[in-house]
Order: sequence, then C-alpha cells, then structure tokens
Amino acid sequence: MNESTWVEVMQPHPRVWRLFCFPCAGGGASAYRPWRADLPVDIALCPILLPGREQRYREQPFVSLSLLVSALADALEPWLDGSFAFFGHSMGGLIAFELARELRRRQIPTPRHLFLAGIAPPQARTRERLRHQLTDLDLLDELRRFGGTPARLLDEPEIAQMLLPTVRADLALVETYRPCHEQPLSLPITALAGGSDPEAPAEAMAGWRAHTDAGFQVTTYPGDHFFLHGGQVRRTVIGQVARTLCDSARHAA
Repeated sequence: MNESTWVEVMQPHPRVWRLFCFPCAGGGASAYRPWRADLPVDIALCPILLPGREQRYREQPFVSLSLLVSALADALEPWLDGSFAFFGHSMGGLIAFELARELRRRQIPTPRHLFLAGIAPPQARTRERLRHQLTDLDLLDELRRFGGTPARLLDEPEIAQMLLPTVRADLALVETYRPCHEQPLSLPITALAGGSDPEAPAEAMAGWRAHTDAGFQVTTYPGDHFFLHGGQVRRTVIGQVARTLCDSARHAA
C-alpha cells in the first residue's frame, strides 16, 4: 500500500486488522501514536491526518462534515480491503459515524466495528453553543475551561494564534452538523464514555444503540471528556478495542 496524504502508516502490513483513528476537535494523528506500543501486532494503527494540523498545517481545514466525509471516502477507498474498524473521539466520532454511512451509500466496504468515544449520538445532541463564533479571547477562555489543550500552549500568543483557526474550523464542523435520518448500520458499535464528561455522559452514549442493528455495548471509564489522555485509562481502552477485534476475527473464522 502506498503512502497517503490522509493516513499515517505505522504498521503497513497487518495480519488481520486496520484500525483507522479519527481525532477530536483541534487534535491530530499524534494523539494516537502512543497506541502503537500497546496494540497487538495483528492490528495496524492507521491515524487519520486531517487538513489544518501537523503535517498538513498549511492546508485549509474543513468546516463542513459532509464535505470532509466525502473527501475521506474518496481518499480511503483504496485502503478498505480486508478487515478494518473505525475509532473516533469526540469530533472524530462524528466523522467515523458519518463516514461509515457514506461508505454504505457508495456500496463499498464498511468497517467491521465502530468505536465512538466522548460523542453523543445525533438524537441526544442539544442545540450547539456556537463556540466557533466566539472572539479569539473568548475562545481561548473556553479552551482553558474545557481542558484538553495544555495551558502553556494557550498562554503563548504565537502558538495560540496558530491553533485557533483549526480549532474554530473544527468547532464549526461539529456545531453546524445536521444529521439525516437513515437506517441503522449493520455493524457493531462500542460506545466509550468518561464518567464525569458533561458533553457526552454515559446515559447519552447509550443512545448509539439506535444506530446499529448488530451488537452494541457502552463502557464507562474514569475521567472527563479527555479520559483517553490518561495513560492507564488509554491502555485499558486499547485493551478493550483489541479484545473486541480479536473476538470478532475468531467468530468470523
């Protein structure tokens, strides 16, 4: 498989699975790089590289989820041979979910499993606060309150001014998202919640059950919206993902 603008290849020749990982708002592929050390060798880690950050920081970030999903479907189609799964955190969960639906509409392979962390399902989403319309100062205050971005970066004016356009675009993508009604996906969904996450509490995450006619489970972990950032919790999540995929492979054999 050749290199891709959209995929960071960390293990190019998986024995069984490709795990495509989608970042939260303002985040990038680097959030998933530590996963490689804890994933079994038969799962190839494939973090998604979105425009406007890291290697693609000079590119304009998307502000429309539908346009981003369409571009991702075009870019990833050559990668969708064999068994693969999607993992998305927060904004990344919306991207993963809508991309799975777009692949189904195109009648090309869909993921064998969908892992959605820290993002409420469409029917549980309240009217979004339009944080992408805040002034720079107010948006910085919002990011400090929300957590997830190191304060030392937000307190450095030059770095903050580099971060804000991408964060603002990502927030616009999430806050202007208007889902269409479609039939449930025919693939299992695992929902992962932070026990003290006000954005996507476990009771809201349970609503993802309505979007699959296959298996479903919801697991709650200690922590807030960024529970994946904790080293021990992260390793436990990776263990759950690995067990789920390995069990799926055994059942399919």
